[in-house]
Amino acid sequence: MGIEIERKFLVDDATALWLIGFSCKKEIIKQGYITDMLNETQVRVRTTVSYQPENQCLGFVTIKSGNCEMVRKEYEFDIPYNQANFMMQDLCSDRLIHKNRYHISKNEMLINLPFTLDVFKDRHEGLLMVEVEYDDILQSTNDKPSWVLKEVTNDLRYYNVNLARNSVPINVERSDE
Repeated sequence: MGIEIERKFLVDDATALWLIGFSCKKEIIKQGYITDMLNETQVRVRTTVSYQPENQCLGFVTIKSGNCEMVRKEYEFDIPYNQANFMMQDLCSDRLIHKNRYHISKNEMLINLPFTLDVFKDRHEGLLMVEVEYDDILQSTNDKPSWVLKEVTNDLRYYNVNLARNSVPINVERSDE
């Protein structure tokens, strides 16, 4: 069984540009949801195109447990890129997300773990989110990095399944309360 332990944080434009400088890989991601109810099992189809270290076009189907919490069950399966594109077009064309994902290696100056920066596109333009995946629940209790604006791990508006149905959340506080 796959387990995902993840925290999500918003960052501002200047921080995003700074983080991209540490990036070791960029992916262009398109993903759609076949099932998109928050408290039920979610089925996602994703394509990724990356150019580092070599050109790769990949497709995936991911099944996630419906609970929207920091710890969730996750199963991911490789599928042909063209099949993933067809499934998105046929089954979830109205529930799509486009984003560029930057992979940042473990760096003690930033955070002592690898993480990703998602720069959302199209109707989600302007949304900049860092995702940190942890090996265990104890590790995930570390303080949030000093350079983030706000943690949104438990804010359902920032779950990709919700973003696929909606635009960027409105009236979002840009700092912790």
